[in-house]
Amino acid sequence: MAIRIALLAVPAVAVAGLVLLLNGLDASPGIAVAAFGLVAVATGTAIGYFADRLPELPQARRPHRLAGFHHGD
Repeated sequence: MAIRIALLAVPAVAVAGLVLLLNGLDASPGIAVAAFGLVAVATGTAIGYFADRLPELPQARRPHRLAGFHHGD
């Protein structure tokens, strides 16, 4: 569970910090796009690296039979 929270919280904090840093430096739009691209690549890499450690999603449930219907009748 901690890995899931970290995979969501760390990129969000990184983006918020990056916005504040870029605003403080009066960065040009090109630098901002490159910086956000690096954050996106790092996030995707982290998700890919830790994907095997994440718990599996619950399996889809089978549809229930209709009431009163029996397959052999």
